[in-house]
Amino acid sequence: MSPSTSRIASHRSLPIVAALGAAFLIASLAAAPATAQDERFAGSWERDETRSDAPWRPPGSPPTKRTETKIDISLVGEDVMMVFTLRPPDWDTSVQVPANYITDNKPQQAPDFLGGQREVRARWRKKKLNIAYTVKTPWFEADVQEVWEISKNGQDLIQTTFGRTAGSGQRPDVRKYYHVRATADQ
Repeated sequence: MSPSTSRIASHRSLPIVAALGAAFLIASLAAAPATAQDERFAGSWERDETRSDAPWRPPGSPPTKRTETKIDISLVGEDVMMVFTLRPPDWDTSVQVPANYITDNKPQQAPDFLGGQREVRARWRKKKLNIAYTVKTPWFEADVQEVWEISKNGQDLIQTTFGRTAGSGQRPDVRKYYHVRATADQ
């Protein structure tokens, strides 16, 4: 092979080498999962009742007193473990409800606050945790979506709950709950 022929061959192979290098780079980036969760979720949070909406109640039922709510959140990879500590105003003790959310948007069982289980789907989307499920009681059925996010100033954990009675076609009932970092003495 003459020197001029080898230069031509090497110039022709440059685009191929560049294309292969780009393909490997794209493949390696695609294989590495993008971190969707927000590490600021982790920790202990308490509901700020002064800024939160009243809890939803079935039409015609009497108003209820607010339940003291604390949430301990830990992140395990992309998944979320929440331990809810609830203390209704008339109770001497609190009750804990642990919920582990696998954020692959596939149906999974999670505890409900009535002592049973419900099917949920959880996923991270733009640093917000989205949880969807259906509430079923003897009196009604409602589709619920919760969106959990850290406020823009980083001080609050905001839970926005959209609830719609199944098959009603009505606009969803929207509730916002604000949570602040729990202090050690509370």
